[in-house]
Parts: sequence; C-alpha cells; structure tokens
Amino acid sequence: RIAIGVRSGSDVREGFGLDMIDNTPDELTGQRAQQVTTTDALNEVVMSNPVSGNVVDFKVEVNGVVDPNYGIDEFNSGFAGFEYGMFVVGGLNPLFGVVNKIKVSATVDYDGNTATNEDQLTMSTENIVIGGLL
Repeated sequence: RIAIGVRSGSDVREGFGLDMIDNTPDELTGQRAQQVTTTDALNEVVMSNPVSGNVVDFKVEVNGVVDPNYGIDEFNSGFAGFEYGMFVVGGLNPLFGVVNKIKVSATVDYDGNTATNEDQLTMSTENIVIGGLL
C-alpha cells in the first residue's frame, strides 16, 4: 500500500493527512506517505517494487505429489511483486474425465529469520485440469 500526495498542497506530515492512511514506514527506505510534484516522481513511486519479504519455500504438487523440478530458485522479486516463469507440469493424467489437481504454494518470510514462523505467510492456489483424451 502506498499513500501518495500529488501537488505541493498535499499533507504528508507525520500524524496528519496521508500519513494516517499509510503510517507504516517502508522496510527498505523508511519512507511513509510520499509527496510528488512531477509526473516523473509519481511514476517512480508507483513503479517501485512493493516486495518486502523473502520466499523461503516454493513447491508445485501434481495430484498430491510434489514435483522436485521446482523450488524457490524459480521465484524472483519482480516489477509488481514476486514472479515466476511459465512451467510445463508433468504427471497429469490426460484420459477423458480424469480430474487432475495442480497446487502451487509459496511461503514468504518477513523478518529474515527462517527459525521463526509467526512472521511467515504461506499462500497457495489450486487448479483443476480435466483430462480430455478419448
């Protein structure tokens, strides 16, 4: 989340105006709400990378089996957050009507200490692929 004050009259003082919306300093820069007066400055703030944690675990499961070909090395900090490339997933059953489940999960650590897990967040998504081969 980013609070941005556009033009010289915007109030970004601590405890006032936009600071009340975004009162959490950026982990890397220490900045809070930001004031911009040019389109270049606005572009720089909006296009800055919002990633604040590190991916410490990443796995792809096909029909309940972890595929060892994918890991955290495939994850990168990208333009709008974390990104990873396109994968060709093996282990799918192509037969007509068979339900294949593909689950991808990633764990992000926010304090840099992997021994603590109360600051970690695991995100996952699951897709269903129905076989169509007759």
